[in-house]
Amino acid sequence: MNSVERLFSKNEIKTLENIIDTAIKVSNAQTGSLLLARDDGSLFIAAGRGLLDKYIGSQIELDKKTVSGYVFQTGKPFIIDDNNISQFSRRKERKSYSISLPIKKTTNQVVGILNLNRSDQSFEKKSIQQLEAFATNIAILLEENSLRQERERIIIALSEIIELFSSSCCNDSFNEVFEKIYYAVKILT
Repeated sequence: MNSVERLFSKNEIKTLENIIDTAIKVSNAQTGSLLLARDDGSLFIAAGRGLLDKYIGSQIELDKKTVSGYVFQTGKPFIIDDNNISQFSRRKERKSYSISLPIKKTTNQVVGILNLNRSDQSFEKKSIQQLEAFATNIAILLEENSLRQERERIIIALSEIIELFSSSCCNDSFNEVFEKIYYAVKILT
């Protein structure tokens, strides 16, 4: 089980894959990837097309010497085309065009990156604007998913507390009751 399968349900993984497929279709790209931030601030490949399966779930370097690191740290899109040659050594020799867009929360915090690549021609201005709007929608989906997971966690914790106080069993010792309450509060917080 890779890190993506530990973080997301099967339906959520399918949604991430559909996001990449849609972005590729909108931009006429050949390959793409969706990088997401972990709680510790590192990035990993959450979904991708045109990548080897072994790369899904792998961590990405975040220094400013990589395109993904640059976009994540600056929050600015990065486009490689005929007008913009990459200053990043790994991309200097590439004969293709790419775009890397930050995925930002409403707080302007970057929570991911959408990378798309194509070899035939550069990305059109119209498709870049659509992709930027798409990146905004991805951020909204991620925030909604996070809120849903938080609600589920709270419901579980509250159900533990309700079960504790609704039990008519009074045989529990003070320490057992305290331990149950502590556990329920710990889950809740």
